[in-house]
Amino acid sequence: MDSASAYEQHAESFLRGRSSTIGSRVISDWAKLLVQAEYDSVSVLDVGCGGGYPVTQTLVESGFTVYAIDSSPTLVNTIRHRLPAVEVRCERVQDSDFFNRQFTAIVAVGVVFLLPEAEQIALLTALADRLKRHPQNRSRMLFSAPKEAGKWIDQNTGLECHSLGYDRYCAVCRASGLAEIDSYVDRGQNHYYSCVS
Repeated sequence: MDSASAYEQHAESFLRGRSSTIGSRVISDWAKLLVQAEYDSVSVLDVGCGGGYPVTQTLVESGFTVYAIDSSPTLVNTIRHRLPAVEVRCERVQDSDFFNRQFTAIVAVGVVFLLPEAEQIALLTALADRLKRHPQNRSRMLFSAPKEAGKWIDQNTGLECHSLGYDRYCAVCRASGLAEIDSYVDRGQNHYYSCVS
């Protein structure tokens, strides 16, 4: 079973477990960077949006135009109910054309490390290609993955997850044209990579 099928199978338990606000402070602080940059408008892609809480909701509350994708029909129906202003698609990240558009910013929380190594690299490269190149303000991407390289079992699905580790993720991002890689850690000790184009 791949992560897409597994998350649909466990969607209801995932929604119950994702009622926590863990991570919302990181998203809120990151969103402030976009506000401070004073873009004409801000469009954000939320990859692996789940039920929309707390990540997508925080982005909407920040005043951004948000697009979202998730592979679980149950989770997509939930976000459509919770956040009707968000344009959302039900599709695997590996198959997505990401609305065939560019974005001011992209966020991918809790999804990258669910994929095999080659698919992680392909996804991060594809997402970097979807960032707008502004003449004055640079676009941003935020994704979560452990700082340490290793494998573990996902609590939501029972699937094996893979972290490439800090050095490898930084190398992949730089090879995709991203730079200035910073880190955040939320109160649940989850690690985030923040990059700019």
